[in-house]
Amino acid sequence: MYQALKQNQVVGLAIDLPTNGEGVPVRFFDGTVSLPAAPAALSLKTGAKVLVGYLARLADDHFAGGFVAPIEYEATGDRQRDVAALTQKIVSALEEIIRKHPDQWYMFRPLWSAAAQA
Repeated sequence: MYQALKQNQVVGLAIDLPTNGEGVPVRFFDGTVSLPAAPAALSLKTGAKVLVGYLARLADDHFAGGFVAPIEYEATGDRQRDVAALTQKIVSALEEIIRKHPDQWYMFRPLWSAAAQA
């Protein structure tokens, strides 16, 4: 992925829960969740822009897709802070898409902690 981004190629990533228990805490709708740092870390390391996109199934079983505007972020040099802030911007873009197409989104496992779900 790193080499592809450095060569100005496109890399697609699906954001899921961190598998190793590590992640970046972000605000997602009304709760705090931990999501992988990789998309933000790759962007910061390579200078690649982050585009958040989607596909939505239409009534005729075709799909329509799109992207939100490229996410703008100016790195501060504090890696931990930058990764957290950029990850939050990515999640906020995902919220925008989910609000437009709530019937198209489903989590296959719990995302929020039990306390947050209550």
